Amino acid sequence: MSTDTSSLTAVVLHDEDVRVLLKADVGFQRLLPLSPSARLAARSVFPEIDIVNPRSRLTDQAYADEMARIHAGLDRMVSTFRRDRSIGPAAAWIMVYGYHAIANAACRVAVTLGDSGPWLLPHGDTFSVFREKQEAEERILRHLLNRFSFVLQWHSYHPVPLPKLFQILRDTIFRLFLRSGPSIVTQRASHPFGFHELLAKHGVRRYHVTRTEAGWKEYLRVFREGAKALLGRDLIQLRAVSSPRLSDDAFERAIAAIDDPIIGRAVALVRDDMFRTAQLVDGLVNDMGRIVRLIRPHALVAYEIADGFAAALAEASGEAKLPRLVMNHNSHSPPLSATDSLSMSHFFTIQHPLDLTDEFIVWTPKAAEAARTYVPETRWTNIRPIVRPGLEDAEAAPKTSGMRSVLHATNPQRWLTFHPWMFETFDEFLDGLIDFIAAMKEVPNTHLTVRLKKRRGEMPERDLLALVPPEKHWTLHWRSDEPFEDDLRKADLLVCSMSTTIMQALHARKPVLLWGGTRRYRHLKGRTALPTRDDRSAVYTVERVEDLRPMIAAILDAHAGRPLTDDEIGKFRWPDGTPTVERLAQAIASGDYRKAWSEPAAAAAAVRALALAKNHAIEDYE
Repeated sequence: MSTDTSSLTAVVLHDEDVRVLLKADVGFQRLLPLSPSARLAARSVFPEIDIVNPRSRLTDQAYADEMARIHAGLDRMVSTFRRDRSIGPAAAWIMVYGYHAIANAACRVAVTLGDSGPWLLPHGDTFSVFREKQEAEERILRHLLNRFSFVLQWHSYHPVPLPKLFQILRDTIFRLFLRSGPSIVTQRASHPFGFHELLAKHGVRRYHVTRTEAGWKEYLRVFREGAKALLGRDLIQLRAVSSPRLSDDAFERAIAAIDDPIIGRAVALVRDDMFRTAQLVDGLVNDMGRIVRLIRPHALVAYEIADGFAAALAEASGEAKLPRLVMNHNSHSPPLSATDSLSMSHFFTIQHPLDLTDEFIVWTPKAAEAARTYVPETRWTNIRPIVRPGLEDAEAAPKTSGMRSVLHATNPQRWLTFHPWMFETFDEFLDGLIDFIAAMKEVPNTHLTVRLKKRRGEMPERDLLALVPPEKHWTLHWRSDEPFEDDLRKADLLVCSMSTTIMQALHARKPVLLWGGTRRYRHLKGRTALPTRDDRSAVYTVERVEDLRPMIAAILDAHAGRPLTDDEIGKFRWPDGTPTVERLAQAIASGDYRKAWSEPAAAAAAVRALALAKNHAIEDYE
């Protein structure tokens, strides 16, 4: 039976798909672009075709249903980890990470496709008709995975030849050149808090431990890093060898427990990739444990558990009874709704796995209260307040005259991600930005700077500038163009939906306007009434587009020439006396990291800080 092509919905992911669709020369009724770049290309190539905005289907209720569905499948999978101890915490972590990515993409695809089939979908170097929704969902997921290289794939992983010989050579060299004195192991060569520089200042050597990745060249690396150790360098990089241990049966039991038709089919597409990755991560634990026992460091210091290598090192460190300090850069906040709680629990625990973290080191009161939500009460004493350095460096009084500056810095997410509820999609970001720029045009003597992370494939700079042409009153900076602090120092107001930049701005005494393409999530509770010079706040928000212009103008006028006061930002930063990052570095250098919080003055300040965090959270959120 032939298909009436005039009833088809064509689905495209990026501009290349649009070009292939044009060559296919097939009739279709409507076109569904899954990214702003695809939307731009579709408008220029098919100007007469009805173009569907995926936002019309990704409603707030759809997102809430998605989070509930993902959470239910996750609970079933995690329950198998608790029963089956053959799956170590590092392997479990990478499986949870991968589950979030593919489950989110699967749910979004199912909702976005809707029931408007049959569908005309990318299929190799052409387009094919798919009549069954299940087949259509699978086809789109395969296309997404091919385009964006699924987050679990380790394309750079090349097993080192003769691994036993490599281990013997590595261990022998470092036995010869190990030095006495304080040291740590870490999964990163640098740290955004400047913490590693402070460790070096206080004589603490850092051992950056990860996996082999360059074949025979790893043998040369061993000698190079041995020479660095001999010369007394403070950063030494060590490579671990993976020896897979995880059984296929244990993995299959965890996957089968998901028991969700949409998510289960999606996981099946990446089953082999997930298993290989989980095996590699699990296999790293033994050799990383060998390295930790060889070095005998004072602690593991992690900048969040951000990948499988960090998880493996954390598991190995735990087995060696090494304290694991996780210093996350993200400023989590307490949830404001049940759906917030589901999503934020995923976001928090994927970066601070309870089985792989001993100390939860947080740099804002809101992050501390979020930690109290997701960390068992028996471990609340392991939530440690710390003052992050460098935030006050951006302080500058808002301008009273001349051209004022607004900084727009948010964090839109692409299809393959694991925290979809809080963050905007690229389509939502773009729609919100267009509305914001329109409002800015009506605010006199004001310049807008937009900072945006590069997200390969979904929002190239050329496409963003084509969709939102630059004018005299606004410019675009990709995140890597210049340090964020430079833009923040010049800004009179930060605009954001959710990002670490919110807390950075508040610590730098800059007001914040919470705005984005969606209003389903609020990172903080913001003021909706217009401020005046004598009645103002630190955080603002609006619910309607038409309220943007008066709110922007009122904030700039109310804060002109007067940075945020101690009272205005008191609930967002730790009080004076709270232990600093440098104090932690000194404590590690002394041989006991606990001294950062346990000495009388520091202990009293930490108790006072956490008590204030709890009181402010109750005041703001109940």
